Amino acid sequence: MTSGTLGPTVNQPIAMACIASNHASVSDEVFAMVRGKRLPMRVVALPFTPHRYVRA
Repeated sequence: MTSGTLGPTVNQPIAMACIASNHASVSDEVFAMVRGKRLPMRVVALPFTPHRYVRA
């Protein structure tokens, strides 16, 4: 895992990680060690939420 925080838009923890594409694809469940605990995580496509801006 490269970084993680609370996502205010989705109101739950979010994280970014580098995972080889042959090991996981979108919607797969993966596990990460966080502070000594093995936590389940789900692979999602970026961005986490749709943007709300309009390009001029």
